[in-house]
Amino acid sequence: MAKTILTLIKQTILFGAVLLFFIKPIVAADYPPKNEDIIVPGFLDSFKNLPEDWMLFKNDLVDPKNRSAFWNVMAWTAVTVATDYESWQYFKDMHDDSRSMQVMNFHFVSAGDGFFQFSLAGVFGAYGAVADDHLALRTAQQITEVILATGAVVQLMKHVTGREAPLRTSTRTGNWVPFPEQGIYHRNVQKYDAVPSGHLATAYATFLIIWDNYNHVPWIPWVGYPITGLIAVGLVGTSLHWISDYPIGLALGQMFANVITRRNHKKKPQASLLTPQFIPIISSNSTPMMGLKWIW
Repeated sequence: MAKTILTLIKQTILFGAVLLFFIKPIVAADYPPKNEDIIVPGFLDSFKNLPEDWMLFKNDLVDPKNRSAFWNVMAWTAVTVATDYESWQYFKDMHDDSRSMQVMNFHFVSAGDGFFQFSLAGVFGAYGAVADDHLALRTAQQITEVILATGAVVQLMKHVTGREAPLRTSTRTGNWVPFPEQGIYHRNVQKYDAVPSGHLATAYATFLIIWDNYNHVPWIPWVGYPITGLIAVGLVGTSLHWISDYPIGLALGQMFANVITRRNHKKKPQASLLTPQFIPIISSNSTPMMGLKWIW
């Protein structure tokens, strides 16, 4: 067991080196926002916001300010592709040789499969409804939205890239079949769906959504980043993904989390009906009058 824990620590540190590139700086708040100041989105906003989310994502993708980040992600992908076979074998051997590692990898992979994230959204939503906590309700809605927005782009990219997962690879680092025939794709998904990692993209995006909403809670990143790293360890150890599948997945998760949490920092609009104001005025024929000013 001690050997397994030591191996797990070594693996997490190794993935931490890659994850450091994607660390999102969030300025911690001293206090949580006031309940009445938080805009509570409706459940259907998770679906109604999707076209805007994808449009903003596209705008960020082509923004010249993000050009260096884009090429850095591509460089990380290229570098890790070159060593994919060796890194996969290393983590696969660790997984195969230890029953404890297999159990841990299974649980952490499950934490990135979407069901866990939707369950988290349900927990936040249930608590928010019972306690009338606007922050929890907003977090629940945004987790749902980020999974849908990120997941759709991940699936599109998988169908475009057509890369073999380690579990079904026919070459050392996975054959690529761009735009595979859809019937063949769905009959043998793992032959074509490695890039990018949807597990990692949605898990990382969910963590960033929670952190942005609860940035007054200092321990969240100390839990979120290690869990993200352990999900990455589990995915390569169980032969579901190559390490080079991760940079694009992490970038997608971060970009969509950024898009969605921008709304958190907009000022709440004023009430639709304000108190009417009575203003004394003089008419054109010098008759005293009382004016009414009512803005809505």
